[in-house]
Amino acid sequence: MEMEIRVEGPLFHVTLAGETDGRRAEESYRAVLRECVAGGCSKLLLDCRGLSGELTTVDRFWFGKLVADENAAAHAAGNGHVQVVLVGHLPLIDERRFGETVATNRGAAVKVTDDLASAYRWLGLDPPAAPS
Repeated sequence: MEMEIRVEGPLFHVTLAGETDGRRAEESYRAVLRECVAGGCSKLLLDCRGLSGELTTVDRFWFGKLVADENAAAHAAGNGHVQVVLVGHLPLIDERRFGETVATNRGAAVKVTDDLASAYRWLGLDPPAAPS
């Protein structure tokens, strides 16, 4: 899996590409969140539109739980609260947003969307200008 990271003020913007599965998604999330909080960022945008693969319902459950657990651990360690938004396309993201539901039910500030501009707005940021 390829990863490109940009820091834009409070935003830790990660663009991911390649093949993924439940295990790779979990490993990547742990690493990305660790870098995000180490850099003092409070907003994490995971642009997964370049990823291919499919997650099972069980993968989605465990990923949502992992996101909530890792975010709670980061907060408990004094790293503040991190808002997380994941941007992707079907079938990687679930139209019912099961993983999002699992994470938010456990207290995480998480949003899953297929629209980059709405991801920025959910984070309370202005979307980037459209290329001309």
